[in-house]
Amino acid sequence: MTRPLATLDPLLSLGGIRHGPACPSILDLPHVEIVSRGRAAIALALEASRIGTGATVLMPAFNCPAMTAGVRAAGAEPRFFAIKENLSIDPDAVLRAADASTRAVLIPHFFAWRQPCSLFASLAQNTPWLLIEDCAHSFFGVSGGQAPGNAGHYSVASVAKFFPSRWGGVIASATRELPLQLAQPSSLHQLKLAANATEEAARFGRLGVASAGVRFALDAVTTLRRIGKPRDRGPAPALAAGVDKSYAEVDIARLHEHGGWWVTRQIADRSGFAQRAARRLEIYRRLRGALGQLKFASLLLPERDPDFPPYVFPLLLSDPARHFQALRARGVPLFRWEDSIAGTCEITDRYRLSLVQLPCHDTLTDAEVAAIEKAVRETVG
Repeated sequence: MTRPLATLDPLLSLGGIRHGPACPSILDLPHVEIVSRGRAAIALALEASRIGTGATVLMPAFNCPAMTAGVRAAGAEPRFFAIKENLSIDPDAVLRAADASTRAVLIPHFFAWRQPCSLFASLAQNTPWLLIEDCAHSFFGVSGGQAPGNAGHYSVASVAKFFPSRWGGVIASATRELPLQLAQPSSLHQLKLAANATEEAARFGRLGVASAGVRFALDAVTTLRRIGKPRDRGPAPALAAGVDKSYAEVDIARLHEHGGWWVTRQIADRSGFAQRAARRLEIYRRLRGALGQLKFASLLLPERDPDFPPYVFPLLLSDPARHFQALRARGVPLFRWEDSIAGTCEITDRYRLSLVQLPCHDTLTDAEVAAIEKAVRETVG
C-alpha cells in the first residue's frame, strides 16, 4: 500500500543501515558527553565557560531557532552577523558584529557545506572568545582530512537530525574537559522516548511486517483512552506552516540530564555510519540530478560533492510566496528557517523565505525519493 507523501517524516525512520566500516564522527573526540538536546549542548558549552547573563554570543543571522534557544538558556543574548551567498562566513563580518559584551561565537556548518578550519583559526588568533563549532549538520564524515568537531573549543551536535530519536545531543571537545554534572533521566522518561520512536516508526512503515500490527495496537489504545471522554468539537488551532514552536525552546528541567540509554543505543553501533553516509550522498546526488533544471527554483550547492553526509538538500525558490505552501500542500516534507533575523544582511532576508530544505535521510526508500522529486517538479518545474 502506498503511503501519502504527507505522512513521511524521514528523520524518524527506525530502520536504517547497521553494518559496514567505521566512519569518523564527533563521537571520536577525546571528551564527549551525551546530553538531552543539541540546543542544550550549546547552553552547556557556554555554562562550562561561565558565559551567561550580560554576555552576547555571535551567530549567523541565518539560523535555526534551536541555536538562539541554546544561547538564551544559558542567560546570554545572541548577536547576529551577515553570511555570504554561498553560506560561507567571513571572519571580518563576525568581527564587525562584536561589541564589548561579546564572549563567544557559534559557527555552524550549513546543510552540505562545512566552514573551513581557517575561519576558526582566524577567530582564535584574533579574539579571546569561546569558539563553538555547531556540527548539527555534520555529525560524521571527513573534510580536508579532519573529522568534525576539531576546530572549535567545544563542538555540539544533534542526535535527532541523523538518528531515529526525537531526543539527544552531543557536546564534545578535542582540547577541553567537560566539567558537567549530568543526572540520569528517569526510567519512565526513557521508556517514553523508546515508545514514541517505535510508534512513529510503525506509522511510517519502518518496522517491516510488524508495522501493521503495531499500528493496530496503538490505534486500539488510542480508542480506549477516548472512551468516556468528551469530544472536542472546537476548531483545531492553526500553526505556522510546519513550525513546531517548542523547537525554539530548551527544556530547562532536563538541561543537566544525560541523554539516557535510548539515545545512547542509537549511536552505539558506529559500524553503520559509513553506509548511512553513502546512502545520504546517493539520495543527495539523485535529487541534484532530478531537480537541476527547474523553472521556478535553483540549486544552491557546493561545486563538488560534500565530503561529509549532507543533512538536507537545499533548494532555492524564486517565488516562495507562491510555491512554499503549494509544495507543503503536495505533502513534500520541506522546511525553511523563516524565523531567521531579518535586517542584518540581504542574503538572510532572502534565504529565510526562499531557501528550503528537502530531506535526504539514509532510510528514505527509492519510492519516497521519487515521490518527492515528482511533487517538486510538478509544482515548481
